[in-house]
Amino acid sequence: MLLEPAQPLRIFESAAAGQAKEVTERTADLALSVHVNMLFLHNTSGEAKLFLCVRACGQDIGDMNDSSSGPLNQSDPLVGLICKSTAELLDRSASRSDGTRPCGSLLGRLQSAERVYYDAGRFTPEDSMTTITEVAPDLFRITTFVKPFDIQFSQFLLRDEQPLLFHTGPRALFPATKDAVMSLLDVRTLRWIGFSHFEADESGTLPEWQTHAPQSDAVCSVVGKLVSVDDCLSLRPAKGMTDGEVLQTGRYRFQFISTPHVPHCWEAGLLFEETQRTLLCSDLFHQNGDVEPITESDVIERCRTTLVEYQKGPLANYVPYCTLTDATLKRLAALKPKTLATMHGSVYVGNGNQALLDLAEVWREVLSPR
Repeated sequence: MLLEPAQPLRIFESAAAGQAKEVTERTADLALSVHVNMLFLHNTSGEAKLFLCVRACGQDIGDMNDSSSGPLNQSDPLVGLICKSTAELLDRSASRSDGTRPCGSLLGRLQSAERVYYDAGRFTPEDSMTTITEVAPDLFRITTFVKPFDIQFSQFLLRDEQPLLFHTGPRALFPATKDAVMSLLDVRTLRWIGFSHFEADESGTLPEWQTHAPQSDAVCSVVGKLVSVDDCLSLRPAKGMTDGEVLQTGRYRFQFISTPHVPHCWEAGLLFEETQRTLLCSDLFHQNGDVEPITESDVIERCRTTLVEYQKGPLANYVPYCTLTDATLKRLAALKPKTLATMHGSVYVGNGNQALLDLAEVWREVLSPR
């Protein structure tokens, strides 16, 4: 049986891991190849849940009748997420004609993914909390702090005639982010979904958002549209913007600033809201830690600390320093933003011109070739 992959749909929710296991077994009975998408923590209404994501690939799993795998970890609450197309067939679930239940290897895969997840750092109910803060008129910061990695992920939602979401967030945080957006507006009314560059936390859940918001279009650079987004990410042709082009959402005007390789990637670009002078600045001003939503204090030393820490480990050089870096940061400084809305860390309100010039100096000191 072959099915077209569909967007994830929550079909079962329970604190009992055994019941979540039953869902995966019934999925396997449908002769679909199912694999783990990712494991993550989601917090709604103060209640933390560990999510188990599986996605149907549309391939037969006749070779998965391996019963050597043990049971799933019964100590954690699990939630099964599977394809919509699979969910529609669950009521027709049945054992294979030879009487076997082809799910042993599937459970082995789940166990393996679980081990990888916990090796990265075990999540506890306090590890993830999503908050909402209005950081400029009609602009809301939706932030989730992921404790094991000591990092905040922020998306920015603009309420206007044509609502805009900047940063999609990674798949692991999609349910929490979607719930937060739904608390502010009807997600179906989203018109624009913007991002700086092609990366999981920037654009990874674009298809999910576009499924929930059928009139929405992606907003990115022309380069992003041509080389990546239209081909392998967006459900509909993206709006590819050129440097200096303006997107008007109603009361607000967003100027697109082309910033190749700043913070990283050829297709990188940022949005500058002209009426309130807010720069949606992606990974610029990255600060680790569970920091305050908004600050008027200098964030430069936090940025320096984060860069220095990253340079000592596997995430070294995640911001490249090239011939375009200094000139691009000075060009952004010339916009004289009043609010710097960063993905990771506190939104800075104050002299954005000086902050960007200071950031250019820090990047030169920490990242430029010696």
